[in-house]
Amino acid sequence: MGSKKYIGIITFQKSIFSYGAALQAYATYQFLKFHDYNVELIDLCTEYRLSLKIGKKYPIFTRRYYLSVLKGLVVYHLLHPLKIIRFRCFNNRIKYSKKYRSVDDLYSDPPQYEIYCTGSDQSWNPQLVREPKPYLLTFVKGGAKCISYGSSIGTEALPREYTSLYQEALLRYAHISVREKSAKYIIQKLTSRTDVEVVLDPTMLLPIEHYLSIAKEVLKGRYMFCYFLNANKCLLKYAQAIAKHNNLSLVIGGSSKIKGVNAKFLSEVGPCEWLGLIKRAAHILTDSFHGTVFAMLLNGNFKTCIVNWERATRIVNLLEQFSLSDHLKSDFIDLYNINDCVINREKFMERLSQLRSLSEEYFINAIEN
Repeated sequence: MGSKKYIGIITFQKSIFSYGAALQAYATYQFLKFHDYNVELIDLCTEYRLSLKIGKKYPIFTRRYYLSVLKGLVVYHLLHPLKIIRFRCFNNRIKYSKKYRSVDDLYSDPPQYEIYCTGSDQSWNPQLVREPKPYLLTFVKGGAKCISYGSSIGTEALPREYTSLYQEALLRYAHISVREKSAKYIIQKLTSRTDVEVVLDPTMLLPIEHYLSIAKEVLKGRYMFCYFLNANKCLLKYAQAIAKHNNLSLVIGGSSKIKGVNAKFLSEVGPCEWLGLIKRAAHILTDSFHGTVFAMLLNGNFKTCIVNWERATRIVNLLEQFSLSDHLKSDFIDLYNINDCVINREKFMERLSQLRSLSEEYFINAIEN
């Protein structure tokens, strides 16, 4: 069945910053490999890559913006050499197409597949990708089959200037699935399609045992693990107080040290170390979608802090699917008691099995039919 299909996936890939981006790309690739498909990720350089060229036909950046990003990347490489090595080692588990150093390069010589798939993460968020056309598969030629799996728009509404582009592109897809209900409603309204499905994030398709097999232990002892995309001193002070109240050491993952916060800052961990930190934590506090996903999968004792509810659609939908909305918190006073944060593992696994089965069936059917 699967061995006859040659599939190309475009998503955020080869990240040296984002644990979620790296793991969702890896999970999509591994899931299809497990089902015997011939699959690779399209290696389109993004703003996160030093080797990016400024395009002419599709100018992603002004030169000033590009130079500012380049400067930031140079500094990042100098400050975090071990983290970059670990991310690159992890990314090497994936098979890639030839490298495309600009959008122009991709459009002038696109890779050839039987099926093209827009992957997960916020691939359709125009405020994030800056040039959304490649992620809408507009480079695909010859009427090849286009599908999506778990793609995300990441906002409650699509900016008006993008509606025509998205409408035309999405009507070409044979099958569309998204990660949250808000994206489904946006696409239905935009295209009048009634076949848009909501599926699990691809990281939830792989067996938990698979993640346990690649997770690396970093620390021993009892600790509270915090992973924040929007870390600030105020939030970390609350985390410090919560850890102290529960006699736990405080570990901050993925952030550089912040003066005045008494914690162990681990800024050099890669995806495998990050999974290990989540697995062994006595409690997890996060504001991240994928931080929440892996807290559910590998641990079970967690709370998700929401500061900006307008940008929390993905997390809200995720926890609603598992009847775990009580783990969402915006009032830090409620965070001190960690004993009421443990999920019912049996119910969670039962629900995960149900949703995973539906999502797997959708993905395979989208490829085969």
